[in-house]
Amino acid sequence: MAAIGQTLFVGAEIYSAWMPREADYCVFWGELIDKSGSPTLTVTIYHKNIEDDGDGDAIGTPNNFTLSGTDTIKSLDATAGLKEMVRFKFAVTGTSGDWIHYRMLTPVWYDAATI
Repeated sequence: MAAIGQTLFVGAEIYSAWMPREADYCVFWGELIDKSGSPTLTVTIYHKNIEDDGDGDAIGTPNNFTLSGTDTIKSLDATAGLKEMVRFKFAVTGTSGDWIHYRMLTPVWYDAATI
C-alpha cells in the first residue's frame, strides 16, 4: 500500500496552492515518509494579501524548516503578522536522482488568547 504524500526529486522547486489565514498564529508541520539517498527538503512559508500580485513574501524569521536524514516530523511556529493568504515553497537539494516522499500535515491555527 502506498503512503499518502508527494514525491519530489532533487532539483524540484514548486509552490503549493494558496490557503486562507485562519488565525493570527500557526504551527506548520511536515512529515518525511521515505527517501532515496540523502536529499534535503526545505519548506519555506510565503504570505500575501488577496489583492497582491506575485509569489508573495517569505514570512519573518524563521521562515522555513527542513526534512532530511532521519527526521520524521518538523514544524515551524509562525508568529503574528501573517497576511491574508499563505502557501508553501518546496525545494529539494542533494545528489542528482535522489528523491524524497513527504506530506504536509494540516496547519494548526490559533489566536494568542488560546495559548
